[in-house]
Amino acid sequence: MFNRNCGSLPSIPVVLATASLALSVAAPGAVADETLFAENRAALDAYFAAQVEALTAESIFGIPDVDAWPEQREAYRQQLLYMLGLDPMPEPTPLEAEITATMERDEFFVEMVHFQSLPGLYVTGNLYIPKNLEEPAPTILYLCGHARRVVDGVSLGNKTAYQHHPAW
Repeated sequence: MFNRNCGSLPSIPVVLATASLALSVAAPGAVADETLFAENRAALDAYFAAQVEALTAESIFGIPDVDAWPEQREAYRQQLLYMLGLDPMPEPTPLEAEITATMERDEFFVEMVHFQSLPGLYVTGNLYIPKNLEEPAPTILYLCGHARRVVDGVSLGNKTAYQHHPAW
């Protein structure tokens, strides 16, 4: 049911490798050709736009209108669970969640937390809690990547570049 064939479009690894080569600087101190950069950026943007369009068109294949969705929902849910490796669903394990430290800032608290997603496999995170809340507030789960950050030759770690997002 889910077909990723998008005609003659190149594969994602080919496009990314091409973009990496085109956007990299050939030698230390060399200046990138702005025209080449713009052309490759435009090609990459067009590729991803075509991929999104194809996936969007396929995502509603076989569902003629909104009234037909409830009949299809469970089948799509089962497909998603299977693709995520969650069919059959694993047995729940005790989370054993802990707050390991707390920091106070001017406008919020940060609680450093961890929990077990599987026995012995810990997930860590920071919980940013605004000060002076007068009523319940929504929680936003923000998953960041890893970006090397070095200031004055000192590595600040791979996640510090993202810490201003939840603080904001």
